Amino acid sequence: MTESKRVEGGNAEPKAETERSASGTAGRTASRTAGGTAGGQAPGLPEKRLPEAVIAPVVPGDVPVHLLPPIVLAYIGDAVFEVYVRQRLILEAAIRKPQQLHKAASSRVSAAAQARLLEKWQPLLTEEEADVARRGRNTKSGQPPKNADPAAYRLATGLECLVGYLYYRGERDRLEQLIGLAFEEDRTNE
Repeated sequence: MTESKRVEGGNAEPKAETERSASGTAGRTASRTAGGTAGGQAPGLPEKRLPEAVIAPVVPGDVPVHLLPPIVLAYIGDAVFEVYVRQRLILEAAIRKPQQLHKAASSRVSAAAQARLLEKWQPLLTEEEADVARRGRNTKSGQPPKNADPAAYRLATGLECLVGYLYYRGERDRLEQLIGLAFEEDRTNE
């Protein structure tokens, strides 16, 4: 079994011995003791550790983030990108009906939309970020969906790889800055 590390502020650190309460209330933590339980957990059940955030990056302790395969970074990046987009839609949009939220999210997470977004990001990327996106774009990621252009699908994989990389490095501010560009068109069209 390999040791896992949680990434905070861009540095990989061992998991902390404290965790947020099950209610998710910020600021309240429950310390684990050697023989006790926290959060009202029944005695005799295996102890569960919750990350400090709902979605906290946890990477294998024996592999640096830059050495993870691009397809693995793209796999997690796909999920992270969609969560960011959905969260942003819920916070900023006046729409609350699930089918409208789904349509709005789909217009931003499709391969074509992600390919356009990566092209928009290109001039803003550092050399390291551009290299990660390039590695993701060039990786073999399987057969693209029937409704996706293969070139757009490869660019989208590059975007997802970069998102996964930034996520695992704990670069939340940079992620939010880049993903926020997906919403700029809406503001300019208003």
